[in-house]
Amino acid sequence: MIEIANDGPNIVHTNFWSFDFARRGVCYLSYNAKVWRLLVPSGAEFWLTEMRTGNHVTIEPSKLEPNRGKIDVVFEDGSVSPFCLSLDPLIQVDRLLTPDHECQLAVWTESGRQMLLPCDVKVET
Repeated sequence: MIEIANDGPNIVHTNFWSFDFARRGVCYLSYNAKVWRLLVPSGAEFWLTEMRTGNHVTIEPSKLEPNRGKIDVVFEDGSVSPFCLSLDPLIQVDRLLTPDHECQLAVWTESGRQMLLPCDVKVET
């Protein structure tokens, strides 16, 4: 079981980095104190360059895999094809999505928080 110790929106400790998920480069999305935290393991840190092109993030039902129940984390950069991660909410997200236009998304690596962006969460109605 993935454990995350929080100090408000910050991650004080997590055992995520030692899980097979992390060793395989699989990201995890956690929520606390109005901040979604995307945990990016070392095998996926090369994505940070693409993530940094975004000026805000949209979390929404997947457009890439709409029939598989996934969600997309889209790093909006004004282009027609922004960087996007598709996550399985049953195993890669610790909360149900609820609509929220006043939250943020923080990207975390094992070294700590790498970025913080405004975020919108959209759900199917």
